[in-house]
Amino acid sequence: MAELHRVDPRSLVPNPDNPRRTPVPPAMDDQLLASIKTIGIIQPPIVTDKDGTLIILAGNRRVAQAIRAELSDIDVLVAEPDEAHDLMRSVSENLIRASMNSVDIWRAIDTLEKQSWTEQAIADALTLPPRTVRRLKLLAHLHPPMLEVMAAGSMPNEDQLRTIVRNRRKPGRNTARRKDTMSPGSNSRVPWQSVGCPTALRSSMMT
Repeated sequence: MAELHRVDPRSLVPNPDNPRRTPVPPAMDDQLLASIKTIGIIQPPIVTDKDGTLIILAGNRRVAQAIRAELSDIDVLVAEPDEAHDLMRSVSENLIRASMNSVDIWRAIDTLEKQSWTEQAIADALTLPPRTVRRLKLLAHLHPPMLEVMAAGSMPNEDQLRTIVRNRRKPGRNTARRKDTMSPGSNSRVPWQSVGCPTALRSSMMT
């Protein structure tokens, strides 16, 4: 069973068999660095002890950015050596992680604000531009059917989103009438340029 230890990140040795051979864009490392400086390392790197040396199995980037952040020590999980699973663990760490979709991020932002987090604090902690946080908060004004479609992968651009929200806020507007064309199970993508067009909205509401 893995044990939690507190160690100097500089004492850790990078995994010589790290499956990530191609470096990530520098901007991604900068984002990780900013996150570590703001809220620390959320998930401890996994290491294994080989002849008294701690080898990183998963979390090379976290360790590297912890060093850049000049942290004196970090938490790591020391796992038992198991060559049959070490590579799979490392590949999974790099491959299986997936970004949250915009709707889920907005829901998380909404929850954080209810817990007294400010917009700027959320932007800093999530390493998001404040403008992105404000854009995501526009989703609060949309009907659930629209959110379901967006969560399934069809997302309007910022101009279309602002137009939809602007028309949604106007008295007498009821974009919910279009929800019959917005089914998450539909094979076709939503034509947001039409949904986000005031003229198209007026036409659809007159039919």
